[in-house]
Amino acid sequence: MTAARRLRVAYHDADPAPLLRAGVRPLLAELAAEGLPAYWARHWRRGPHLRIVVDADDAAWEGIVRPAARRHLEAALAAHPSTTVIDPATLRETYRLLAEREREYGPLEPQQPDNTVEEEPHDPRLHVLGTHDAVALFEGFHQRTSDAALTMAVGEGPSLSTHVVDLMLIMAQEVGGYLERGFVSYRSHAEAHIMGSPDPRAVRALFDERSARLRDPLVQRVRAHAEGATAHLDELTVSVGRELVRAADDARPLLADGRLDLDGPIANGGGAEGGDATEEQTRHSDFHRTLRGSGDFERTLREAPWFLRYRVALNLLYLHLARIGVRPVDRFLYCHVVADAVEQACGVDAVAMVASGATELVEGHS
Repeated sequence: MTAARRLRVAYHDADPAPLLRAGVRPLLAELAAEGLPAYWARHWRRGPHLRIVVDADDAAWEGIVRPAARRHLEAALAAHPSTTVIDPATLRETYRLLAEREREYGPLEPQQPDNTVEEEPHDPRLHVLGTHDAVALFEGFHQRTSDAALTMAVGEGPSLSTHVVDLMLIMAQEVGGYLERGFVSYRSHAEAHIMGSPDPRAVRALFDERSARLRDPLVQRVRAHAEGATAHLDELTVSVGRELVRAADDARPLLADGRLDLDGPIANGGGAEGGDATEEQTRHSDFHRTLRGSGDFERTLREAPWFLRYRVALNLLYLHLARIGVRPVDRFLYCHVVADAVEQACGVDAVAMVASGATELVEGHS
């Protein structure tokens, strides 16, 4: 995509399903019929809103996009208005920290009035992704999965938990090479969240309780994936999983010649990896304490070709989860329970694998 402009629809209610169903879906359908690539996403800057990115030249924008947006979006907002009142002052510090972490350089204020539609230049985050090829990879994924994400966000797909767990397992197996290797990133991200929280013991206790409660069905799910069974997978989840695998494959030449650089956060919504944790924080995580003490093994793992491609696809997975309404804290919980289930189902242990310098973590399936 080479979009120059986008729509932003302020909608302060936590659940945008009414707007997505009545406004965004018919708008995207009309744009697709006109041959105009587009996708939608959630964002927070200047208040909660939906972004609709459209690849249209000036003539198409004036003649097609703007009139269609007025018809569909304004009618949906009138019929299903957001009623949540947000005091911008209470979110000012949160937004400042988000902007710093996600490298968002646009204005944070004033807050866009609720239930309004604005146009703005499209920022493809070239300053984060580095090259136009990398932007094309990310935006291509967003566009191709836009309908599936909308279906999930309005509650018309499989259950949210089933969709998330199956995607994480597809990622671990198809992009990671096999479950026993791919799951280690989930353990890493869950542990980074736990040890970085204000009360690591309380968070771990909560995560462990949820994991114990869900263990039996999750272990069965893991075993089904490990055996290659597909009857339990719905087509929507399979389609998104296919796009994640495609993105990992498409990333291979970009990573090889430097057109995609993973030294910094390559996308907002990416998972914490614990690399900047303090010594005090690592006291609360056997995994990260062991990884930090592994010397060259940690560097070798992070530079492994399969792991670099996995990180790209994992960023896209996490962005997809954010788009369908999975909060970061819930994403980390999913990481924890899925990692626990893989360890039990497959008889592996992420900490032991790192401690032993397991060669399967850095070799093969590159």
